[in-house]
Amino acid sequence: MNKLPDNQAYRLLERYKIPVASYKFIKFSKKFAEDVIKGISDLPVVIKIDADVVHKKNAGCVEIIYKKEDIKHKVDSVIKNSRKFHVNGMLIQKFVSGDEVMIGSKRDVQFGTIIMFGCGGVLADTIKDVSFRVIPVTSNELEIMIKETKAYQIFIENKMNLPDIIDAISNLIRLMEDNVEIKEVDINPFFLSEECVAGDVRIIKR
Repeated sequence: MNKLPDNQAYRLLERYKIPVASYKFIKFSKKFAEDVIKGISDLPVVIKIDADVVHKKNAGCVEIIYKKEDIKHKVDSVIKNSRKFHVNGMLIQKFVSGDEVMIGSKRDVQFGTIIMFGCGGVLADTIKDVSFRVIPVTSNELEIMIKETKAYQIFIENKMNLPDIIDAISNLIRLMEDNVEIKEVDINPFFLSEECVAGDVRIIKR
């Protein structure tokens, strides 16, 4: 699988004005653990290895750090669990909470480029709530797509996040149109709160 390094994936989202939870990237080095520990300041944070691993949580390569006394132990644990992978570095990301949806896109041999929206986080696997459209699509069509989902009924209907989600999906469409070498983008979770931001992203190249 040709996975784009996570730090590059985050920068690509930012280039297309898809908001990302603030982060630092610590490049892999001989003093990797020390450099990561020095890079952690305001708590809580999420640390996640930037490596050729798709399911980081299952591999033990993600930790949330709430307390200063847990920093060294959790950094060491993530680094230890990442040894069997090719490691680019570590992402230290601001801990964000809020309602979790997912947005994404993939290229289909039969239909072309597809855009998707649905429940994110742990609900992505349990509810299987996803709505699709084939691009090009208008903003009105994106709004209809979003309103077809349980995610809209649960998280969005009585709140003000709908324009932010439509903007993020529209920018993701531009990203896919401009970067034909990209096969798939999965932004999950995309947090809905006062500030809507991507919490994690996976980008697969052809």
